[in-house]
Amino acid sequence: MSKTKLGRWIAMDAGDIDNDGDLDLVLGNFSRRFMSKFNVEPTWNTRLPIVVLRNNTQ
Repeated sequence: MSKTKLGRWIAMDAGDIDNDGDLDLVLGNFSRRFMSKFNVEPTWNTRLPIVVLRNNTQ
């Protein structure tokens, strides 16, 4: 399974991250301090805070 399928991606922004003239996407994973119940462990990846999706069309 891809690491990107293990997050809870709740934030997104677009910008030219790699300065190549096209828009790239950044996804933010909200995985810390989300669970408030005692002894409940999240089933998603808590170590991957962001993912950058680079647009390679140009």
